[in-house]
Amino acid sequence: MELRTKKLLTIVTEAVLEPEIIKELKQVGIGGFTIDDVRGRGRRGVRRAEWEQSRTIRFQIVDEWGTLENLITRLREDFADRYAMFMFVADVATVE
Repeated sequence: MELRTKKLLTIVTEAVLEPEIIKELKQVGIGGFTIDDVRGRGRRGVRRAEWEQSRTIRFQIVDEWGTLENLITRLREDFADRYAMFMFVADVATVE
């Protein structure tokens, strides 16, 4: 068994952005990701997901840092100032 070190990017944002973020993922060459419906509290208050417009989603993407850095830059430029969006990166080891 071999382990490869990569980065995990987690994006927590408004569900309305799902199709736009998927387009961005494709444009930077990311083919694999996971999307979950989530809820919680953040700097913009409580997100209860009681109606469609208040739903929150979480993307999880494992890739090389250069690719993720490009994606983060694009998302910050295009969406972060107008939508609730929280991103964080962690080191992960994938099983090959």
